[in-house]
Amino acid sequence: MQTLGERLRELREKSRISLRHLAARVHITAPYLSDIELNRRHPSDKVLADLARALHTSVDELRQHDPKSLITEIQRRITTDADYAQALRRVLSRCATAEDLMRMVER
Repeated sequence: MQTLGERLRELREKSRISLRHLAARVHITAPYLSDIELNRRHPSDKVLADLARALHTSVDELRQHDPKSLITEIQRRITTDADYAQALRRVLSRCATAEDLMRMVER
C-alpha cells in the first residue's frame, strides 16, 4: 500500500504539476511539501484538504493512505465504545502480522 506521501507525489506527477507550483497553490513552502511527500512530516487537516482540492481528489481518498488518520479513528472508537477496545485486543492477540489479519478479515 502506498504511503500518503507516495500517493500525493503520484497524483501531483499525473497532473503534471511541479512541487513548487503545488506548494504555492496550497500556500505552503516547497520544502514542507517535499517533506510531506517523503513522509518526514504530516500535513494538518487544512493542508490535506487544500492538497486534495488542488489534486482533484477527496480528503477521504488521501486519508486511506494515512496511518495517522487510522490511529485517530481507532482512538475515537475505543473512547466511545469499551467493547470495541476489547474486540481489538482479541484481534491483536490472534494476529501477529498483517498477513494474519488479512486472512482473518477474508474469512
